[in-house]
Amino acid sequence: MLTALSLAFGGAACQTVAPSRDDPRCRLTPGMTTDQLVSCGCFPASTRSSHGFSLGQGDASRPVQGVSASNYLCPLGTTVIAKVVVINGVATEIFD
Repeated sequence: MLTALSLAFGGAACQTVAPSRDDPRCRLTPGMTTDQLVSCGCFPASTRSSHGFSLGQGDASRPVQGVSASNYLCPLGTTVIAKVVVINGVATEIFD
């Protein structure tokens, strides 16, 4: 896992520099979209951590027919990483 994190951070050096953590747009808050998280330097924790759930046929009248859940990792400085729980493309919980 440490190797994967090293590669992820090492590869990020070749990409466009993310906005500063002091930028108000990059303060991690519930309600942020995955696009906003990525623009602030966050990345999916694992391609395997994305889970989808579908509701049964008897629930056809409900507005939501499926749920997608995944985790994102967000660097907060040089030594701290926050974990963000994303449901249907929107951050719901932040752990740092």
